Amino acid sequence: MGAAPRPGERRMIHTDSPLAACGSAPFGTGAVGTVACGSAPASAVGIATSRVGVAAYLTLLALLCGAPRSSAQTPDYAAVSRISPTVAAVRRAAPSVLNLHSVKTTYDDEPVFGSRKPRKVNGMGTAIVVDPRGYLLTNHHVVDGVESLRATDESGASYVARTLSVDPQHDLALVKIDADNLPVMPLGTSCDLMRGETVIAIGNAFGYEHTVSKGIISQLFRDVEVTETQSYRNLIQTDASINPGNSGGPLINVRGEVIGINVAIRAGAQRIGFAIPIDDAREVLAQLMSVERLENRTHGALFSDRKTPETKQAVVARVDPRSPAGRGADGQGGLNRGDVVERVGRTPVEDAADFERALLGVRPGETVTLTVLRDGSRVPVALSLPGAGRAVAQAPSQTRQIAARTAAVRTVELPGKAELTAKRATADDAVQRFEARSGCKVERVAAAPGERLAEFGYKGGYRVAEVRSGGPADRALIKTGDILLGLHDFSTLIPADFAYILNLAADDGVKMLRCDILRGGDRLYTFLKLDEE
Repeated sequence: MGAAPRPGERRMIHTDSPLAACGSAPFGTGAVGTVACGSAPASAVGIATSRVGVAAYLTLLALLCGAPRSSAQTPDYAAVSRISPTVAAVRRAAPSVLNLHSVKTTYDDEPVFGSRKPRKVNGMGTAIVVDPRGYLLTNHHVVDGVESLRATDESGASYVARTLSVDPQHDLALVKIDADNLPVMPLGTSCDLMRGETVIAIGNAFGYEHTVSKGIISQLFRDVEVTETQSYRNLIQTDASINPGNSGGPLINVRGEVIGINVAIRAGAQRIGFAIPIDDAREVLAQLMSVERLENRTHGALFSDRKTPETKQAVVARVDPRSPAGRGADGQGGLNRGDVVERVGRTPVEDAADFERALLGVRPGETVTLTVLRDGSRVPVALSLPGAGRAVAQAPSQTRQIAARTAAVRTVELPGKAELTAKRATADDAVQRFEARSGCKVERVAAAPGERLAEFGYKGGYRVAEVRSGGPADRALIKTGDILLGLHDFSTLIPADFAYILNLAADDGVKMLRCDILRGGDRLYTFLKLDEE
């Protein structure tokens, strides 16, 4: 048996060694005197004078020495399921994840000749399916400046992809591939996330497609500055491995529901990654997929998403009574403030993004029936969208990241300005409060004859005199010299307009305001998320 151990020495024992059969009791110091595995003490022989005694002794010896149990007691390991909650979640979500591969041109400076040498660079990222007709959501930085883009699904099928709409401020983009019947990513909510909750990241990590990693939610509501021009607010922090190529991919829970869009990692740190909460991403998606942005048509309704762990609702926050949504298509009236839209035709609606995507592709003049929850009862509302106006012109290259030109003036002048002063903001302090929350200084301008505003048919506005670096206006790509024509679909002509708009947005629970600006001869719009007061 080898040399005896020295006093105090611990020995390693293999599980197939005879010593291991004695369990954890020290060799030679068992509970019954000096019983050792495989040999009986002399004192024990004397008490085994009958068959009953011998049987009892053998039973005790078997228990002490760990004799093998009968085959009937052996666990059936083959019956143990290997499909853990993590496996089930990945199986549910993975078909809705696509891997993105891109090519773009960068320029290296030539130190000798001072010229710029072009160089092709391959990029990678991830996207999720948000509509079965081939609409994908990813990060803006994944598709920014790319010359070609391809998407590959879990089966290996490859598609040419194109970027439809972007929001650089929130680093999100809408991408389209020509495919039908794609599985839509199961939608969760980020309103009830818990620190320590298990999460799973799926993505194109370092180009290794559909890589899966698991971790927990480390913290919530993180504000992260990536560069001088790109910062994020309200992020989810996770220790699940998020690597280059994961950007735009899903962070899912153990139900296989997306609860975040992976966006960034902490350089030089281990297991510190970040994701955009899915509820925030869906608010931006509603703008990226709006029929106004993609088809140059408008319905006239503004929604406030209401999300709790139990319910998801698209609540009408405001509706223009002169718009298609306000009038209705059958003479019976349209949507009212406070209505909850549950379906558009046969498409279920859980938030504003669902409402917008359900209207995409509806033919001009075609009537769709909205199922609306109003005062506890479900009522039908008919909606018909007109055809598109004149074609949306492409904005100049220096402003392309904001948006295309709008086809016509959308802002509505406020009636009875004196009656609409603030419940909280007032006409005296509203402009200052807007400046503090937007990060820009503005000054009132009138449309004097011969001036630029009058030339383009506008009555007035507010010129941007200063933009704070890194502030909301800067992130929305608003520049010094821009003229603010309207906010939240209302014109900004006098201070009382700001008071009304800020209070209305607060009442509606709206976090982002559409911002209409005039830059040179271009009518542009962007979305401005104001800082909290």
